[in-house]
Amino acid sequence: MSRVFTPRSFRHYQTLGCIDPPERAGKQAVYGFRHFAQALLVRRLLAERVPAKRMAGLMAGWSTEEKEGMLFGGSGMVARGKDVEAGPERVRPPGEPEDWRRVVAAPGVELHVRRDRPRPGAGELQELLEGVERALRRCFR
Repeated sequence: MSRVFTPRSFRHYQTLGCIDPPERAGKQAVYGFRHFAQALLVRRLLAERVPAKRMAGLMAGWSTEEKEGMLFGGSGMVARGKDVEAGPERVRPPGEPEDWRRVVAAPGVELHVRRDRPRPGAGELQELLEGVERALRRCFR
């Protein structure tokens, strides 16, 4: 994944509703700190592999305080399923420790699963298994 946030990608996330429209000064678009912070949050969620459409649905349901917590305090989110309408997931408050369960898959291979993660449904379990398989294939290239 590229580290560059191009003007085109910025406009794309603005169109999705993840980044607020700019203020206007005549014909010029004026972006402020709020837009910069929203772009950073988009990048953080992309790094956590949250799909763009899911991200837009999640961010629409978050208050300003929740967005700040996500950006500055650590996300601790679980991007379940593919539906955008589900609303915001639990946001771990800054400073709250994460609780992980260690699962040994094979000698020298382990998974870490958050203890507060809901049990996946059959379709979601299949997606998780496919994701683990892709990650292992990348690891052992």
